[in-house]
Amino acid sequence: MAEEFNIVLINPPITTTERYGKMANVGSETPPLGLCYIASFLERKGYPVSIIDAEFLNLSIEETVKKALINNPKIIGITAAITTYLSAVQVGTQIKTISPSVPIIIGGPHISALKTEVMNDSFDYGIYGEGELTFLELVKFLNNEVKKPISEIDGIIYKIKGEYQINKSREFIKNLDCLPFPARHLLPDLKLYRPNAQNYQKLPATTIITSRGCPYNCIFCDHSVFGRSYRTHGAKYVVDEIQLLHEKSGINEFWFVDDTFTLDQKRASDICDEIMSRKLKISWSCLGRVNTVNPELLKKMKKAGCWMIAYGIETGNPEVLKFIKKSITIPQVTDAIRWTKEAQILTKGYFMLGHPVDSLETIDETIEFAKTLDLDYALFTITSPLPNTELFDICKKTGTLHCDEINKFFAWNAIYEPPGVTKEQLETRLRHAYKSFYLRPRYILTQLFHIRGYDDLKRHVNAFFTIIQF
Repeated sequence: MAEEFNIVLINPPITTTERYGKMANVGSETPPLGLCYIASFLERKGYPVSIIDAEFLNLSIEETVKKALINNPKIIGITAAITTYLSAVQVGTQIKTISPSVPIIIGGPHISALKTEVMNDSFDYGIYGEGELTFLELVKFLNNEVKKPISEIDGIIYKIKGEYQINKSREFIKNLDCLPFPARHLLPDLKLYRPNAQNYQKLPATTIITSRGCPYNCIFCDHSVFGRSYRTHGAKYVVDEIQLLHEKSGINEFWFVDDTFTLDQKRASDICDEIMSRKLKISWSCLGRVNTVNPELLKKMKKAGCWMIAYGIETGNPEVLKFIKKSITIPQVTDAIRWTKEAQILTKGYFMLGHPVDSLETIDETIEFAKTLDLDYALFTITSPLPNTELFDICKKTGTLHCDEINKFFAWNAIYEPPGVTKEQLETRLRHAYKSFYLRPRYILTQLFHIRGYDDLKRHVNAFFTIIQF
């Protein structure tokens, strides 16, 4: 029976320094929502589940393994991104040494992208793509609740006679509202988590995701988990989740981590209407796209509590924009930032330095462009080509790609050197970008007027000294 099955899900350990490098002081510690969705889906079906967020708890490999095995689990699931894959392998290996009969399932972005290339003897099964339905079906198979052969379970990787097999892909969930809310109750105190320093004004704050998939073709994005099919939760579902977190957990601020919250403008408007009709006293921020906003929507978002929108701008050079297939133009960037500011919403721009066609001149052009936009915040990173992306394939053919440095795949480390640009030059330009943007006297004076209370002051001071020491 399901009640006999004890399932442990693990977010493997990684320190903020390993993940963010010199930006660790302003990095985020956010709930592992992917695991929380799988956990809540299993709970709905009657399976006892626990989550070990080893990253947040700052556990060692050994501590993670000990905590995972303490209650004699029947199944262990581990998620892994590229930055946590090596840690996941270590956790899996040690568990197998102590309890070799416990099935270990690996899932997450890295296995979804590379499949058999990164399967390891410490993992019995891999799950690629969207995980809820696949994990449930695999659990039922392992618990002898279904009689179908393993070859008929879509979305999994496994080994037969020493050879890995990849079953056909599972169809994406069309109606996301059929999913229960993420099982955040299985995590440590939700109020202890925090987005990065620029993505909240007051704590407690948390992340929320209301859509899956992205239809755009940016060459640097990995679509391995959720694909290109854009699917959404309805406005009522979204605001029900917000209201629950607000009333039961005391969360007053939300960071929408959808790839593009404003992609469906009507849905975004409906969510705003729902928030306002319930008179929820919350604030929130989101990721937007410069070609998916308009003045009317932005004004409504402000009324509904939106205080900041982050836009992926990536470069200030039109030819580089075309190369990375961003499907936006420089005029769209300037219009969207102006409209957002006119709506009295703060703006943040994301920029990548070191595209395959970048030169030192175009990198400098991007830095200067960022300073002309009247942005409230800018996040500069060095281009990090993820496996299974068009960018990764391009970078293997041009410039120098350090594929062996998987454990250094954070966006402030130069994994890739474009033709004619060195690692040292990229990292020097990155430091220059931050200091020339944030240490402008006019910018500092403007930010002082935005500070609201002690928490906000503390956040700004912390960010300021991080930049000084960068």
